Amino acid sequence: MLRSKTLQFPFELSKRLWLLVLVTACQNQISGPIKRVPAPEKPAAPAPTANPFGQFSPNQIYSASVKTHLKSKITDSAKLAASEKCEILEGTQIVLKVPPGSPVNKHWNIELQLKIPGCSLERGYLFAEHWRQAPSGGGNSADPCGFPSDLDVNVGKQLAQEASRLNIGRFTGRCYEYTGIAIENVGLMPKGAAAWKGVGVPVESAADFVQVEKSSVSDRFVRLRPNSWACLPEGTIVVWDRGVCGFNATHGHIEVVVSRSPSFPAETKLCSDGCQTLQTKCSINSGVSFFFPRKR
Repeated sequence: MLRSKTLQFPFELSKRLWLLVLVTACQNQISGPIKRVPAPEKPAAPAPTANPFGQFSPNQIYSASVKTHLKSKITDSAKLAASEKCEILEGTQIVLKVPPGSPVNKHWNIELQLKIPGCSLERGYLFAEHWRQAPSGGGNSADPCGFPSDLDVNVGKQLAQEASRLNIGRFTGRCYEYTGIAIENVGLMPKGAAAWKGVGVPVESAADFVQVEKSSVSDRFVRLRPNSWACLPEGTIVVWDRGVCGFNATHGHIEVVVSRSPSFPAETKLCSDGCQTLQTKCSINSGVSFFFPRKR
């Protein structure tokens, strides 16, 4: 019996010691504030790629901010064949048929309203970061176009009035003749085809009026380089190159701005033998030139 009690004592003591350790450990664990590990936060959704096209409008013009390409597929242009891409110069302007939609690898899948001169592609991919909305008049009273200071606005208005007065109300293939007469009547060019040739301006094709810039009467004209279709003052001589914007493939086209609509450029009116509204769907920087009377 004594032996049995002797063996039991250490066991009971050991049991009590373990209980004491456990109780002490639990008391020490909860005696201070409970530390909570915050749950991991979900990563923020990636910010959407900015849309340089802004609020889409079928009449809005978009301008290339650098030299870029229209491509048939989303691939580095250097890896594409010539038939799969078209080089687009800085400042070239376009109009789209439909909104460009969400970008894929920073490219927009687009369809042009009219082809870019010299480019066989009507749809394809544009690198979004190379494009911006072209400025417009916006209806502000302050003109944002920054016209050169040597424009002869009075002669420009006279030319606009003369072109409007002379037109016969229909296009007959004689746009150069009627525009030329208006230009002569305000004293910008000598009268008669022979006199034009004599100063270095060809008379066979409307597109050749651009040679006035190299002629002996070049000091009578300012070459305008407008940044948008809103920036054509009354009296601007607009020269379309051959085949550009649907005009004659052999001779091109020439006309004079007779009324300006900065807020709605597509309502700007031009006249030669007939009159029409401005072809804003075409690029303003490809295949079209602008001249205005210079102060003398």
